[in-house]
Amino acid sequence: MKKTFFIICILFCISLCGCISPDTSNDTTLPSFQNYAVILPQNADATENYLANYLKDHLDNNGALPPVDLNKYGKNHLEIVITRSPEQKEKLGFEIWLNEGRLSISYHSLRAFEELLKFIDKGKLVDLKDAERLFVPVESSESDGTLLCEKRLGDVRAMYYNVYSGSNNGATPSIRQPFQKELIRQYSPDVAGFQEYSSAYHNVFTPMLKDLGYEELSSPRKDLNCTPIFYKKDTLELLHSGHLLYSDTGDYSKSISWGIFLHKENGKIFGFLNTHFMFRRDGIDANALRVSNSKEALGVFLELQTRYPGIPLILGGDFNCKKGSDPHEILSSGGLVCAFEEAEYKNSTRGHHQFSVYDTEREIFSQYTLPSGNHNSAIDHVYKNSFALIHSYFMPTTPITLCCSDHLPVIIEFS
Repeated sequence: MKKTFFIICILFCISLCGCISPDTSNDTTLPSFQNYAVILPQNADATENYLANYLKDHLDNNGALPPVDLNKYGKNHLEIVITRSPEQKEKLGFEIWLNEGRLSISYHSLRAFEELLKFIDKGKLVDLKDAERLFVPVESSESDGTLLCEKRLGDVRAMYYNVYSGSNNGATPSIRQPFQKELIRQYSPDVAGFQEYSSAYHNVFTPMLKDLGYEELSSPRKDLNCTPIFYKKDTLELLHSGHLLYSDTGDYSKSISWGIFLHKENGKIFGFLNTHFMFRRDGIDANALRVSNSKEALGVFLELQTRYPGIPLILGGDFNCKKGSDPHEILSSGGLVCAFEEAEYKNSTRGHHQFSVYDTEREIFSQYTLPSGNHNSAIDHVYKNSFALIHSYFMPTTPITLCCSDHLPVIIEFS
């Protein structure tokens, strides 16, 4: 798509069969579907481009636009102007207004963008009246994990996220990464640990994170470290870090990274560990390897606990096993506690889900699947020691988190 001052990405879509073309008659009863053009700003971001494709797909297949007397304004098509306006609002939401043959759509955050997609799906655009301006507030909730968009509940916000390094159904990392960046911007963790962070992610996604003010912990394995940690350099000071590739797995991506941080505002120290345990593979005993992973991870955890006595330590990531499994029992026997159980605010979901289908021709995610089951069947976990007080534990379940990976991000807040 060429970037000019304005880009008309969809021009003069063909009317549905049976619709009457605008003419010079005095009849103002107009068809609900008409010719339109979608106009984007010069440097349209991923959400603006996606919304244009999403809206076109909706209108072409099952949607309708508001009835407008275009003759009144001397136009032969409806202009739809999409803009992302980042200025702060008293309430989170999006705005839609219809004026002089132009339908303007403006949203102020990723959260508002997600709700705007639902608004379009429900066919509510057709109800808009000429010269009407509508602000739609967006509510965040505990049940879908979006409560964190509006408030902080602890001293430190931490994220664990398997970003899914490969591609599936056309959704390559290059398509998903801009949205994953928006997720990081939206939830703004102080420290984040990723899994399946391939070389492609190191090359492209790392600069995106640095653009948001994050610094990566150095590792001797460089872009072969698939469990990297990033932290807000304005908020945290790194005191110590390390990385260990698990032995006996034969898999370069299964490892553990850690960092000890000083919180610049309150002067307190905490430890953050990020890991990915072995997955199943033909010809191996995956559970035995996860048991080995858990023993090595516990060893690192206990060593840090001895070296930095009395500080909160949290260990999280993709463990590829459920509560009650052998690796879980090993960590529990070593004194680690499941953070989910102690969280005051939380939503219970499995997190891991079937990967969404991306339609390369329509350039939208054509379907996505909600996770089945609750936290008891989750394979992404966070463990803690007795010095970490957990306030919240959320896996946000929204259109974007469901499309960006086959894992929901895990976001916790603690003191």
